[in-house]
Amino acid sequence: MEGSQQEYVGSGKEKVGEVQALLFAKAQELAGVSQITLEIQKGWTTANCFEAVMTKYPALKAIRSCMMVALNHDYVTEPVAVKDGDELALIPPISGG
Repeated sequence: MEGSQQEYVGSGKEKVGEVQALLFAKAQELAGVSQITLEIQKGWTTANCFEAVMTKYPALKAIRSCMMVALNHDYVTEPVAVKDGDELALIPPISGG
């Protein structure tokens, strides 16, 4: 299954750790992967991680403005510092019937 693939995104700069970014629903479909390992640098926040994912997967820009971000299972609306081992979830709108 294509959506279950994992991708590694590195900056080439000095890293201080890694964050696992999980993609769901339409985000997973557009990116073609369900999980991304992001190299983080000192001082990085959820916003830096979000931008790194948008840069690597430009197709996600189509739903960028309506995606929610969760850090370690808690929704965040402002940038929050990330650390090695954190889990970031990028959640697009989900409709049901």
